[in-house]
Amino acid sequence: MTDRSSADPSTSPSPFQTILANRTHGASALFYQFVQLALGQPSGIVQEGLRACLEIFPQMAVWSYALERITRDENLDEVAADMTRQTQATIARGVAALQDYLTVLTLSHSSLVRRTLIASKERVGPVYCAASQPGGEGYLLAESLRQEGVKALVTKDEQATQLIEDVDVVLLGADQYDEGGFINKVGSKRLARRAGELDKPVLVLAEEFKRVTRLPELTPELSELEMETEGRVSREIMFELVPWRPHISLVSNDV
Repeated sequence: MTDRSSADPSTSPSPFQTILANRTHGASALFYQFVQLALGQPSGIVQEGLRACLEIFPQMAVWSYALERITRDENLDEVAADMTRQTQATIARGVAALQDYLTVLTLSHSSLVRRTLIASKERVGPVYCAASQPGGEGYLLAESLRQEGVKALVTKDEQATQLIEDVDVVLLGADQYDEGGFINKVGSKRLARRAGELDKPVLVLAEEFKRVTRLPELTPELSELEMETEGRVSREIMFELVPWRPHISLVSNDV
């Protein structure tokens, strides 16, 4: 079986190299970057690019969803417009869901989480961003939030569970979900479990296009990605499955 997480981006269609090498952005952000890079590209190249992204990021349902629609001869612009509407509706529902909360703890670098927090900046804060190692996406999220006027602080991953006692809500994104749970950055399960112990709510933001009939088994092939740090390449566990629990709520355009 091909090791999809360590596939060589250099063998993939050149317009999408930056996406294939990206380890710090979430599924929605990567897809919308893909759409921009696909402008003016032949349909065959677009389909090859989607397959390459699915090969590198099989954990992200966005690629299989878009590829299925494109192979039915739908126009990428139309597909992207529909997905954008789903994203915008999910953000609106996320803002509404945050109305009852002030202090927030989050993880990773979900564009849905970022945009929802920015849209809620007049009343939400501070926002604590777990560093989200490996990858350290929490630092990027905190910086982007601060640039938009959101009070955001980075906390070490090992301290994030302790902070749950002091926040109102845990806010997460998801790469895909089904009726049994969702897949997100490693560390999500620990935060969700601790939130349940403290009777704190967890909100999970995810568009309908991330819904699948059944989540895949997270084998090492699917849970790991190849990472490069200071010139050293290693395989790191990046994704995990979190089961739905009574204190965990899905916030989506389809619910």
